[in-house]
Amino acid sequence: MRADRVPLAWLPDATHRASAGAANGRMGVSWTAGPAEMPGAVRYTLAAGDGPADRWHVSVALPSGAAGPFLVLYLLDGFRTFLSTAQIAQTTLAYSLGQLRPVAVVGISPATDDPGRLSAQRVRDLTPTSATSRYLFREPVYGTGGAGAMLDLIRQVIAPHAESAHPLDPTDRGLAGFSLGGLMTCWTLVRRPEGFRRFLAVSPSLWWDGGLLLDPLRAPFADHGTGDVYLAVGERENSPDRSWPVMTETRCARPCPTSTWSPTWPPSPNDCGPGRSSTSTAK
Repeated sequence: MRADRVPLAWLPDATHRASAGAANGRMGVSWTAGPAEMPGAVRYTLAAGDGPADRWHVSVALPSGAAGPFLVLYLLDGFRTFLSTAQIAQTTLAYSLGQLRPVAVVGISPATDDPGRLSAQRVRDLTPTSATSRYLFREPVYGTGGAGAMLDLIRQVIAPHAESAHPLDPTDRGLAGFSLGGLMTCWTLVRRPEGFRRFLAVSPSLWWDGGLLLDPLRAPFADHGTGDVYLAVGERENSPDRSWPVMTETRCARPCPTSTWSPTWPPSPNDCGPGRSSTSTAK
């Protein structure tokens, strides 16, 4: 049988690509690339200054087939986590048989596709102090220590816009992030938790600034209560400083009457194994 009559699925990759290209040429087919989107999601671009690092993408995904106002999770590093988190929220809701509350997801990330700018802006926005570290992959050309300003932007600009444009509950907000986003989430929990009822930190960069958040003298708990906290770290993570158990033990031991901690990790062979969780309530 001649090669041009063999079904494309049966041809070797190179032949398949060549034949497909020839077919596209004969049929006048054209391709246009664009960003991947989640059905029903909306993406805004926020300009909060004149500089190239003063722009953010804000993506909003609402639960399908449900009525608001919705519990809302503000998600840092949205360029990496928004689509997967929103899809997990949708899928979990669909299989919950009405036992779970619908969750809206708002992803926040720098408005750039340039890896250098993206890295520099997130390092600036997600770190609480003007420090540096050899663990950073790139030079922080925009500086560090902008977490306070970023938190103000979320509270004063991003959240009000999202909550006025969509049926979101401003009294039921959560904040989530991983790595440096987890660091900012933990810092917000410890120092400025007002306005959030839930905190989800995955693999937080607790090594930042010499273990800032692990020192009660440098980072004392805010006087007012917080809410529900979930801290998760992989057992085999190649972390620069495996200090996450200290964070949980220290914070659980300090007065914070309205915080419920749900740390997930295997602290010892006789306690939690991989994939299981340990839950403790701060007294």
